[in-house]
Amino acid sequence: MDEVARSLIPKEAYGAAGMKAALHKTGIGEPRNSNAGEIQLTVNGTARGSVTAPAGQTVGQFLRYQAQRWGVRSFSAYADGRKLDTADDAEPLNSISEIEIVAKDARGSVASPSSPRSLPEALLHVIEVRDKKINDLERKLRDAIGREAAAKGKSDVRVIHGVKVLTTRLDNLDRTQMREMADKFRTEIGSGVVVLGSASNGNVSLIVGVTKDLTSRIQAGKVIGPVAEKVGGKGGGRPDLAEAGGRDAAALDSALAAVYNVVESLLG
Repeated sequence: MDEVARSLIPKEAYGAAGMKAALHKTGIGEPRNSNAGEIQLTVNGTARGSVTAPAGQTVGQFLRYQAQRWGVRSFSAYADGRKLDTADDAEPLNSISEIEIVAKDARGSVASPSSPRSLPEALLHVIEVRDKKINDLERKLRDAIGREAAAKGKSDVRVIHGVKVLTTRLDNLDRTQMREMADKFRTEIGSGVVVLGSASNGNVSLIVGVTKDLTSRIQAGKVIGPVAEKVGGKGGGRPDLAEAGGRDAAALDSALAAVYNVVESLLG
């Protein structure tokens, strides 16, 4: 096993006993038990021998593990001649003596499963799949929060010395969401200055975005400094993007209202 793969496996999983314990914690393992029964496993009509039924494991948990182990994404399963609910079968595994797994491809046809994965490989695969699902859910949540904040926020756009200046307050956004919204507003106005403020748990976050065609006339860092001071903070950044924090959420509205005077003084 290479170092990257090893780094993803919990330290307690090293060694045969530790690996079984780690897999048991994930709900997919096969910890041996002297009281556990033997299950005759068949995959696509080929007998794969007997498997010791892990104590306390359900049929659904066992099927999900075996599918991961054999590289099967879609399948049907049968136990003692009856079809099982492969997604959520809470039946105790010790009530089963024979299980047949029928792998299917994307068209629903019977497919040939790959060679079985080793226990470490199966564990790593499960971790990777779960991490991807978590990342996808976090991204969808950020998008939803950003859309909701944009719908509730009140934007004020003014033109100062020929430059469009947009300010808006979008509370309860994190830094990533603030950057995404700043990019969104910069794209919408085409050319101009965007200043966003957000209050959360008494703290303030500010971000200033300047479209690249204007950075020779006005820089984001010079805009955000005076604004951040009004909420008890400071900040800085690149000519096209600057960020700041503060601790006076009550002063956020007045700080955003002062943006236009700041921009006017810099452009004048």
